[in-house]
Amino acid sequence: NPSIITQLGYDANDFVGAVKDAGNNTTTYTNEPYIGQVTRITHPDNYHIDFEYTDSNNPYYLFRRSDERAAYVGDPQHSIRYDRDPATHRVTQINYPDGATEGFWYTELGQLRTHRRRSGAYEHFSYDGHGRLTTIWNPTASGSYPPAGDVPYVLIYYYESGPWADRVFEVLDQRWNSTFYEYDRDAASQPCAGRGLITRITHGADGTYISFAYDQLGNVIAAENELRKRTNYAYDDYNRVITVTPPSPAGATTFTYEKAGTADSYLHTTRAL
Repeated sequence: NPSIITQLGYDANDFVGAVKDAGNNTTTYTNEPYIGQVTRITHPDNYHIDFEYTDSNNPYYLFRRSDERAAYVGDPQHSIRYDRDPATHRVTQINYPDGATEGFWYTELGQLRTHRRRSGAYEHFSYDGHGRLTTIWNPTASGSYPPAGDVPYVLIYYYESGPWADRVFEVLDQRWNSTFYEYDRDAASQPCAGRGLITRITHGADGTYISFAYDQLGNVIAAENELRKRTNYAYDDYNRVITVTPPSPAGATTFTYEKAGTADSYLHTTRAL
């Protein structure tokens, strides 16, 4: 729709400094001058989010994020702090305002090996020689790695060659049920590299499946099962779902994105809504 326009403004260093959406709402960005990292996002209602970095002269790594409710930048009641390994700069712990934390441990290649949830439970992962995720264990009470042999896990297998190489081929769940994945096909229905969009998911136990069709932007526009029952999806100019039409006889469900008391569906999606 040519009447729906988003306008960008730039600061003195040519970094994006303002975005005006189709509803004429402006969000402003304050950027540090070296690499343009955002230090503040100010919503149309003047509430703002603030970002601090580990080194103000080399602002590559986020140190703290203060939300819109913060009384000041760094207010511990409304800030999230990121602790990092001093050598690799990987996040090792996230500290939340309520005192909860998340912990992270990595492989030598920098892949996540163990994640401690805010609840205190641990998630563990392993990878193959190509760096592909192959095992996901159920959460455990212990951070010991690898988990004990009786801990249930999910196995992931990949296409080893062809246009779909390195994409997930099969997922074997904790009960040894297989799910298979297919991806883009060309006009002759042959596998092609494409965008990596999943076009079919098949359940190994009974052969049931669901297939997907996409628009040019990668939005799912149709999902159809083995019974040829189809659900269609429609989107607005912001790629938000506006209509879901399931198989008959069920009727369509419509969605609107409007601020109360208005008829403008192109409002900026911020805290002000």
